[in-house]
Amino acid sequence: MNPITKLFKICAVIAFSGLLGLALIGCQSDPQQNSLAALEHSILEIGESCENSIVVIDTRQREGDSESPDSCNHAGRIGSGFVYRIDGYIVTTDGVLEGALDYTVTTQSGKQYRARLIGRDFETNIAVLKVDDLNLDPIPLTENDSSNGCIGILMGNTYYSNGLSCSLGLVNRTWITGGDFLDNKLYSMHIAIADVNGGAPVVDSRGRLIGITEGHLAGKECQWTLIPSSTVRAVADHLIDQGEIPRGWFGIVSDPRCENKQIANLLQQWKGRGTVVSEVVPQSPADRCAIAVGDVIVRFNQDEINCSSDLRGLVTASKPGSEVTLQIVRDGQRITVETELEALAVKPDRKRRCSGRTV
Repeated sequence: MNPITKLFKICAVIAFSGLLGLALIGCQSDPQQNSLAALEHSILEIGESCENSIVVIDTRQREGDSESPDSCNHAGRIGSGFVYRIDGYIVTTDGVLEGALDYTVTTQSGKQYRARLIGRDFETNIAVLKVDDLNLDPIPLTENDSSNGCIGILMGNTYYSNGLSCSLGLVNRTWITGGDFLDNKLYSMHIAIADVNGGAPVVDSRGRLIGITEGHLAGKECQWTLIPSSTVRAVADHLIDQGEIPRGWFGIVSDPRCENKQIANLLQQWKGRGTVVSEVVPQSPADRCAIAVGDVIVRFNQDEINCSSDLRGLVTASKPGSEVTLQIVRDGQRITVETELEALAVKPDRKRRCSGRTV
């Protein structure tokens, strides 16, 4: 073969290989770039679709009747909320409204409205406000529980954000619940920011509400708990219809941290089969029907009790004044007792979702 022809063929092979390599690199990099661009575009679209449905809730108490921001003392707090219904109902957390005398709602366009309180629910940490003539579209809620690992987009306002602030994270289920009949298990979301306003909505890839921010997990500053949309819907509808949610109260404590060895042994023995009474509140419905420390409650009306959360859910779902029948085990004997439930009261020193609370 002619040396020149041979050299030409070698150069052609090298050139073709280089072009093929560049094409392969292009095929590998373009999808990545396109994927990132598509993700960014989706987040921007979701932000735009939800932006006008998200509001700032200012509960700072103002001096006198002045509307000037300079007249604010900072005894209150700033939180987020979202439009729940087109007729001006807004959902936030009960914690945001704690101690407030009045409520100012600010839209993303900067318009401010005085809101009136429709109802607050301590047990589930949900509150509803109403602004007349708001005329903003609501955020739709997811129909079913979200799966572990679904993408959540948190949207709200911070002290320093110029407009809506967005953060991206993964949402997972937790075991955390207060046992109330409306309190479904919380979600958790990892967000690499130190502070999040309560009541900020978290939406999925379709712009539907997954849940609203409540607080961060103890010792995990970037791991935030979310109240699921199923709880938001159930509680908000109750509050809009009735203004409050009456719950029954029995008057016992079933605390797994009890230091009494006899109770601790019973808790282990009856784990998953009943609620062991570690304390009885004096003059409570439980006290009136002679419930004693060490009794094991195994049935409430027609329902079997496997744990204290079962009992709390059934008791809180019952109306105050309801006549109820309980089956207990005492010293190996089954005993049936009857009593009338009282109304569950909200006390200032109570904590949400605490295992040592009374049922």
